[in-house]
Amino acid sequence: MDVSYLKMQELKSETFSQLCLQETEKKSSEQQLFLVLYQVQVC
Repeated sequence: MDVSYLKMQELKSETFSQLCLQETEKKSSEQQLFLVLYQVQVC
C-alpha cells in the first residue's frame, strides 16, 4: 500500500463525511420548514 494513497483515501472519506453531515443538516432544516408550512396549512 502506498502511503500517499492511504492519505488520499483518508482525506476522501473525511470530505465525504463532511458532505454527508452538511446534507443531513440541510435535510433536517428542510424538514423543519416543511413542518412549519404544514402546521400553518392545518391551522
